[in-house]
Amino acid sequence: MLDLLFLPVQLSIDLINHITNDYGIAIIIFSILLYFVLTPLRSWAFKVQNREILKQQAVQPKIEKITQNFKGEERHKQLELLYQEENYSPFSPIKQLIGLSTQIPLLLLIYYSLLDYEALQNQSFLSLIPLDRTDSLIVLSSTFFINLLPLLMWSFGIISSLLLKPTDGIQPKTIQQQKKKGIFINTVFLILLYSQPAAVVLYWTTNVFLDMSKKIFDK
Repeated sequence: MLDLLFLPVQLSIDLINHITNDYGIAIIIFSILLYFVLTPLRSWAFKVQNREILKQQAVQPKIEKITQNFKGEERHKQLELLYQEENYSPFSPIKQLIGLSTQIPLLLLIYYSLLDYEALQNQSFLSLIPLDRTDSLIVLSSTFFINLLPLLMWSFGIISSLLLKPTDGIQPKTIQQQKKKGIFINTVFLILLYSQPAAVVLYWTTNVFLDMSKKIFDK
């Protein structure tokens, strides 16, 4: 049953490969096409995230004031009253991760679609990077290799995070916090994907590169 979910991804990449005759290039083109198809979803997620950030900025000083002036049950009552007045929830900051949460299911779908995809066996990107295993491009010894593609992915992600700038009333302090979150999230992705097949990493690296490029041109 799950194989049916993977089939559209695999068929799409196969179709593109018939034109490119290189599965690596096919994965890059597929990632680019999917990125632009999902642009409306990302725009919506960005607006929701900014709305929640602005709401948190407005409520946080009031929360801090109540925390300083009240204790125990009275503090709890005052906070509950504030949450009702401001239509705010202590869990509202979680909505700031909606951009990431919209991408994770798709990444998992792509991951499992490419993980054991038989067509990728013994295939390489530009005759250089094997797609069915880690790239191992930097050889330090006969038994120790460094995977370059995940490090490239991480670098693009860090640059993309650092390119965040204050917009629509979001305070510089909040932007700095968002940059730190971005660096942390990209480092987690580096750890999770470092030992994964290059096909999966190539897809996500392309996605991160496009996101970085958008921020550069938006500036």
